[in-house]
Amino acid sequence: MTETQALLRQLLAQIQAAGLPAPECDVRFLSPSGGAWVWDFVWPAARLFVDLGPGAPERRTQDAHAAGWRVLLLSADQVRSGAALVAIDRLLVTPPPGEQ
Repeated sequence: MTETQALLRQLLAQIQAAGLPAPECDVRFLSPSGGAWVWDFVWPAARLFVDLGPGAPERRTQDAHAAGWRVLLLSADQVRSGAALVAIDRLLVTPPPGEQ
């Protein structure tokens, strides 16, 4: 198991322990501009993409925003400290733009 896989499992365990809704995992997103991207965690009802690791390609984030999705890019330190869980929780309870 890679370090990234271990961190994703750790984050998923944190999400479950906190009682947050379970995300869909490893979801392929086809953007209106023709890009095809895979996101680590997705909450469709909250229009939230979450990805762990070094910076995502800027175009992927731009495509997601253009399609009305929110994007949270996380570092390993954020997962280890619990800051990732806090950020996810905050975004899950905040309606996406246009739904407020």
